[in-house]
Amino acid sequence: MKKYSLLLLLAALASGAMAQEKKEYTSISKSISDDGKTLDMKVSFKAKGEKTQHYENTFDIRNLSKSDKEALVSRIMDSLGVPNQTPPAAPKAPEPPKSPEAPKAPEAPKAPKQRRYAAAQPIPANAINLQQYA
Repeated sequence: MKKYSLLLLLAALASGAMAQEKKEYTSISKSISDDGKTLDMKVSFKAKGEKTQHYENTFDIRNLSKSDKEALVSRIMDSLGVPNQTPPAAPKAPEPPKSPEAPKAPEAPKAPKQRRYAAAQPIPANAINLQQYA
């Protein structure tokens, strides 16, 4: 008798696991309104090959923290068997194009530096006293 009850228990567990296969949803609509006092939650969902199902309830949330509210919503979605999807973050707006910089005015030409001694200048005769070196 114990063998049959063990087999029956295993068969029940296996069929329960098969029944909990993930469903493929064709549409999920979730509306949550929180005014600080009450949380109104409406969920409509349709699994592939099934009829659309609707859930609607209002909860008193005056003494609940933000994490408690999120946990409540998560538990309800889990009990309905619907994935608790959060909407994707809004894409970041592209930056406007930068305006081109105004062209700079050309610089005025610089005057050439004057050399102290130009190679083409003759040395004055009185600049060197040759008698000092004789």
